[in-house]
Amino acid sequence: MNNITEKYNGKNGYEGSIIHFKITKYEIDLLQKTIFVKYDMIVENSLADNVIVINKKSYIRQDIQKRVAIQSNEITPPTFDENGNILTEGVYEDVEVVTVEENLAFTTYQKFPLQYGIDNGMQTLEDVFFKNTTEHILYVNGYSEEDLVSNTL
Repeated sequence: MNNITEKYNGKNGYEGSIIHFKITKYEIDLLQKTIFVKYDMIVENSLADNVIVINKKSYIRQDIQKRVAIQSNEITPPTFDENGNILTEGVYEDVEVVTVEENLAFTTYQKFPLQYGIDNGMQTLEDVFFKNTTEHILYVNGYSEEDLVSNTL
């Protein structure tokens, strides 16, 4: 289990520091479709020779978004005379139409599916979970591979 990210060049107020993230706790509820992750953002500043640990958390929940629209249904059509004048008004009924959309936050969190883990030699589902979670943590904090600390000088 690898619950620590690689090191990244600090940004967003942490320029000149090295940043990495460590998952400290997680809870997954498949019935409720929620993922709760607590993690530490570790800021290492070599110039000041100190380390700061910032506690953070992320809560992913799959929301069902309900949209309501009013649709007018014709019950009886209007009648017209031979000149096109209305003899009787049409009768219409306004009906509430509900459409349901899923917020795919929970599903898109799983960027790396189980097959990815199998293909890349991961041994457990937990390994795949940590791969997805570290990618999510990096994303919500604005870090990418471009921010990796280079090992070559």
